[in-house]
Amino acid sequence: MLQLTPFLWWTLSAIRLSGDATCPSPTIVQAQLDSLVAPSGSEHLATLTAVPEGVELHLLGAEGSVIARRTLPSNSSCDSLAQAAAVVLATWAVEYASEAAEPSPLSVESPVEVKTAGTVSAPDRRWVFEVGGALLGSLSAGGPVGGGMIRGSVGSSNSHLSAELSVLYDGVRQISIGPGYANWQRWDAVGGVTYSLSRLPFRVEISGDAVLSLVSAQGIGFTPDSSAIAVDPGLSAGARILLLNGSWHPWIGAWVTGWLRSEVPTIQGLSAQPALPQIEGFGGLGLCWRSIERF
Repeated sequence: MLQLTPFLWWTLSAIRLSGDATCPSPTIVQAQLDSLVAPSGSEHLATLTAVPEGVELHLLGAEGSVIARRTLPSNSSCDSLAQAAAVVLATWAVEYASEAAEPSPLSVESPVEVKTAGTVSAPDRRWVFEVGGALLGSLSAGGPVGGGMIRGSVGSSNSHLSAELSVLYDGVRQISIGPGYANWQRWDAVGGVTYSLSRLPFRVEISGDAVLSLVSAQGIGFTPDSSAIAVDPGLSAGARILLLNGSWHPWIGAWVTGWLRSEVPTIQGLSAQPALPQIEGFGGLGLCWRSIERF
């Protein structure tokens, strides 16, 4: 916690904060600031705004002119960002306590990152880990089915790229073959790269992946019934939208998978042997936990 001398505590200018940021919100930062400085002396207005890099503080002078600005990158928790913002505002309160609120040249500060409460230092590169799961729905020529997915990713805090790995189950479908039918289902291992397009309060991510599927098929209504298992490679591309809300992010996504070879359940004695669908569309509704926020 920042400690101020009694003289400074009573002579600081008051700062009233507003803005559209959500992590942290102006209300939370104002509460942190009020615990550091007293609302006495001249008053300044400040804003807390969400920007692609994180959140941005502006100290306003007469007629709304900007007399100081500071960007806080969002690669730490909302609570840590609130503490950092309060420290910056308290510092400005000391600096501008004896000055009238008149326009002056724009003060542009370098981005900062909070390491501990009350300590501000230059940003560095950190690893960001994500784990989560989702409920799936998929659609192909075999009809719609449900499924599930477990997903993880890792990337740098100051990079738009991350590596992802997921495992999913694609439910049972049915295809008619002569006098009977065949059931099939898939267990997929998916690995690839994700690129983040935007942030605050939503993030859009696009991905490209390689897929390795274990497909299981079972013939029913034949003499005799039989089953088979095959390994099926494929490629996948899609996108998802995440709501950035603390460390937990709900998301919705859609993607398409194409299988690179045709899988045909072969039934002896039948001239027509229909192949399993090679194109499949997915939709997912999930929730993930992220260690810190990226860039």
